Amino acid sequence: MTPALPKDAEFLKKIPIFQDLTNEEIWVLANFFEGKDYVADIKIVKEGEKGDRLFVIESGNVAVTRSNDKGEDIFITALQTGDYFGEAALFDDVQRIANIKTTLPTRAHSIDKSHFDTYLKENPVAANRILYRMLKQVFLRLKQTSFELKFERESSLGQNAIDKLFA
Repeated sequence: MTPALPKDAEFLKKIPIFQDLTNEEIWVLANFFEGKDYVADIKIVKEGEKGDRLFVIESGNVAVTRSNDKGEDIFITALQTGDYFGEAALFDDVQRIANIKTTLPTRAHSIDKSHFDTYLKENPVAANRILYRMLKQVFLRLKQTSFELKFERESSLGQNAIDKLFA
């Protein structure tokens, strides 16, 4: 019988990409995560830096921004308790494409690529469940982004003006 989940990791079971895991699988996974508390107004991730960690927000809020040509942060979206970011860094050697800045005191847990890879290799059934959920989430985000892009194009410039830009 698996003991109760570690207190700091009980929330992992509620995260959509981990919700299909058994308590035993969560227990093993939780041991790879590191928890950290951040004060408000701190950049957890900086655009352009090399990424190698997935972050899961246990409590608090963060803003996702991109820097414009003038170095100003342009707000993209907000993430809150239960959301995660940085998953692309687990699969590819990539630079961060956005800034992640706390807007409130925030507690987040993170796992690095090497530990995530180890977990997936040693737990293939759990790996399939996690990767399936991640893929579903990617498609949901793509659908939402497409909807937002369509709305923005139709409302600001109009499709004809957009088409002329790319002609």
